[in-house]
Amino acid sequence: MIGGEESGGLSSRGHIPERDGLLNSLLLIEAVAMSGHSLGELSAGIEANVGFKHIYDQADLHLSADFDKVRLLGEAATYRDVAGYAVEGVNTRDGMKLDLVGGASAMFRASGTEPVLRGYVEVQSEADVRALLDGAIRRVRVLDA
Repeated sequence: MIGGEESGGLSSRGHIPERDGLLNSLLLIEAVAMSGHSLGELSAGIEANVGFKHIYDQADLHLSADFDKVRLLGEAATYRDVAGYAVEGVNTRDGMKLDLVGGASAMFRASGTEPVLRGYVEVQSEADVRALLDGAIRRVRVLDA
């Protein structure tokens, strides 16, 4: 199992608890070399194998200095839908993640050091990723008016 983050950090299950870019780069190179496939081909194969396509986008929302990030996260927990996707569950482990119908999700994470809120969305359709992100952003902008 491998996990990554937007700042370039990558960690592997069973290794040190911190990120180790060198080891993980070597593991990815090994996977490509041993399989004879590109990293994109390997990723597409995993998606085909599990029957789930992953389309992702994100936006950094620069908010007014007095924006109440805690209030937004509380409001987000009450959303019934985002851009027409019904909310099926709420996860508050690291920000506010809304699990949406069809395996989609919208997540909000507030910066602890600046008036920035990061919005992330995942959906299975390339056509829907922008609509979902725009819908999530609209929900935040209403509260920052």
